[in-house]
Amino acid sequence: MIDIVVPVHDGKHLEMCLQAIEQNTRNEYRVIVVDSASKKPESLALLSKLRSRDRVTVVTLGENESFSKAINAGIAASTGKYVCFLNDDAFVGDGWDAVMISELSDSRVGMVGAQMPGGAAGLQGASPDLSSILRVPFLVFAHVTTRRDVIDQVGLLDAETFKGFGSEDLDYSWRIREAGYKLKVSAARTMHVGGATMNHTRLLRDLNRPVVRHHGTHGEVDLAG
Repeated sequence: MIDIVVPVHDGKHLEMCLQAIEQNTRNEYRVIVVDSASKKPESLALLSKLRSRDRVTVVTLGENESFSKAINAGIAASTGKYVCFLNDDAFVGDGWDAVMISELSDSRVGMVGAQMPGGAAGLQGASPDLSSILRVPFLVFAHVTTRRDVIDQVGLLDAETFKGFGSEDLDYSWRIREAGYKLKVSAARTMHVGGATMNHTRLLRDLNRPVVRHHGTHGEVDLAG
């Protein structure tokens, strides 16, 4: 069983995200949509419909405080052996779950990310060799999957230190590595709309700052791993 946590705040791509999950997921799954105080009528109408949809649970938060709090609320509502974090503007490819679960069968691997040709390509881009599995220093949380035992050991995302929308990826990746696990980019592919025009060198520099302030320079992430 894999629980797929999808945080959303007036996300216009949510229905397409859910359709991709339904069409391309091979294992038993449940989607946990965490709504951070959406306001738009069309968003509220969709969320209302989702409450009666099979394999979908809607968790409602009173405020749109942070990505970390939304993910943590989804984790709290999850029960599966595997937990996926997926942006509402990310569209999973065929059989993504089977690929990620296979990689997580290695107890040394703590979290697996998808290749994202577009969006996060500068940080977690697609490899021309789909069979390659890349070891990396951190993962972009647009689409990652981990195991319940890893969450139990590492804990929830740090919603107090990282109250904005960014750096949670680096912090949690660092904590997983500190616990002795590896991070990997798998052969699973996902299209991520949101980050298509990001300057990834500048983004990494900016996201590193709060992580370094919190953990010291040994918490700093670079692409060399």
